[in-house]
Amino acid sequence: MTVLQTITTYLSAERNGCVLPKALVKVVAKYLVDVVEIEDVKEVKDKALMETAKDAWTEEKSSDLPAIHRDALTRWLAAPSVQHEVSAVSSRPGGGGEGTITEDEEKLFGDAGPTMRERAMLMSDKTKMGISGLRILMLSTALELGRVPTGGQAVASIYGSDPRLSDMVKAARKASMQTLTKVLEGGDVAKLGHFMMSLVRDYSEQGMIIEAQLITAWWTETQSVCGASWSMMAKYVRMYLDKYVGRGLPETVDLVLLNRLGGSGGGEMVEAAAEALKMAKDAKARADRATEEAGALKSQLATLRNELAKLKAKEGGNPGGPSTGGAFKGTCNICGQFGHRARECPNKDAVKDKDKDTPKDGDDK
Repeated sequence: MTVLQTITTYLSAERNGCVLPKALVKVVAKYLVDVVEIEDVKEVKDKALMETAKDAWTEEKSSDLPAIHRDALTRWLAAPSVQHEVSAVSSRPGGGGEGTITEDEEKLFGDAGPTMRERAMLMSDKTKMGISGLRILMLSTALELGRVPTGGQAVASIYGSDPRLSDMVKAARKASMQTLTKVLEGGDVAKLGHFMMSLVRDYSEQGMIIEAQLITAWWTETQSVCGASWSMMAKYVRMYLDKYVGRGLPETVDLVLLNRLGGSGGGEMVEAAAEALKMAKDAKARADRATEEAGALKSQLATLRNELAKLKAKEGGNPGGPSTGGAFKGTCNICGQFGHRARECPNKDAVKDKDKDTPKDGDDK
């Protein structure tokens, strides 16, 4: 399938209950390939697509993009109202916790609702990852797709269901788009790393930092415990995704899965993973202590600065006094001698007595 066909398939897909007009798809796809020189559908960015469509239509038809096409593209690009709920979820740890459990159940489990086991699993996953159930479902789909889906696309699935069987992922495979399953079949560690980091960038660009951090931590630890063994890494990733299907990334490293990989190597990997996790925890503890110490030093420095400012203000408040310490280099206003201030004048009394004895103009002699 050519790049033009792939982009045409991508733009022809239904999103948010809307399908773009064929004339618009044809013009935009041709413009992206011929003018923008897109070589991969992943280079198509939704945020720039409206302006691209306007430029493409002007280039092809020598007229402005018709309102009917502009409105259709706006609906196609827009995330549904549920996406706003996704963005509003608190970013603190446990931010998708108890406050949204009922709403999540309605969206993710349908009218039948979850079983007690599914409900407990959802609560646990939300607590571990710090995001809502909807965002966890989006993360599960994004891991297979290699890009962030909209809230409406993700919520079409059921929590815990296999994203590889979703219509969205099937459409991506049909359009020859790269998916995680295809990357794992290819046997290329570098390509897998690029796939993960590309997804991290997509999440970061959309301001969903928690997910970006979850993927980064998970991928870093996976590389750490699997080493340079592609076969071990591919098996572990597949086993992980099968165990936590439709549940995002609730565990950074699963020691049970590593042990199942078999043989003496499995035990060695478990030990290595445990050691890696211990080192990570120790590093975090050290970082936390360093942060606390830095905060204490900063507080002490602020106190010293305040004390210094008070001293300077006190010195600066004396009439005729200098703003800083040191010997006085002026002339006394009382006796006229150099080297001391008027308030420190040793000749003060003598000058006063002299003034009393000296007759003033108009006095009787």
